[in-house]
Amino acid sequence: MSQRRTPAGAASAAQNFQIAGFRVAAGTLDSRHAVAALLDPAATPTAAAVLAAPTQPQDQLARQRLTYAPLSTVIEAFDPDRAQVSVWGVAAQSSRMAPQPGGTEDWGRSTISLRWDGAQWRVTDQRFESGPWPVRTEDRLTNADGDFAFRFRESAQGWAYVPDA
Repeated sequence: MSQRRTPAGAASAAQNFQIAGFRVAAGTLDSRHAVAALLDPAATPTAAAVLAAPTQPQDQLARQRLTYAPLSTVIEAFDPDRAQVSVWGVAAQSSRMAPQPGGTEDWGRSTISLRWDGAQWRVTDQRFESGPWPVRTEDRLTNADGDFAFRFRESAQGWAYVPDA
């Protein structure tokens, strides 16, 4: 079995899909190449929309910064042909187009379904939900917004946060 045809390989593919989606939206990765490399031909419209080409003109994209960092990955289901992976992370955006330049952050978790095509993992579906949000400044976890219950489930399953090399 290929080293990529493992839970760690599926986790890496899910993270790469998320990062590629944000790079496409930022105009730093060609949508056609990302689709060819990552998407299953029978992918849902929701998954395909992640890699859709941006509609903003290139000069507007150049005045914005968009980045994504995956922070936690959980294998929800795995067999050698299919996997379901949850990726929790943060997207950060800043812009010089507004009168008062500023930035935003968006925390969320995507559940990504993948299929092994004989050579690599391909994304078949993607679902996104906002949160949970990290603890802020002096707040304690019990007072913070967001539901971290999934963190306890992933620890009990014994999955690593960082895919094997």
